[in-house]
Amino acid sequence: MFTEERQSAIERCLRENGKVRVKELSEKFQVTEDCIRKDLKILEMRGN
Repeated sequence: MFTEERQSAIERCLRENGKVRVKELSEKFQVTEDCIRKDLKILEMRGN
């Protein structure tokens, strides 16, 4: 999965659940927790 696809999926999770957990997303997308944190930071900077 590409970064942009993962970030879109994270956005969907946020909309559906109102919150997300780094560890759960890390397991779901099979990437490191640091990678998820970076994605969340990018989404935050974009205002999403």
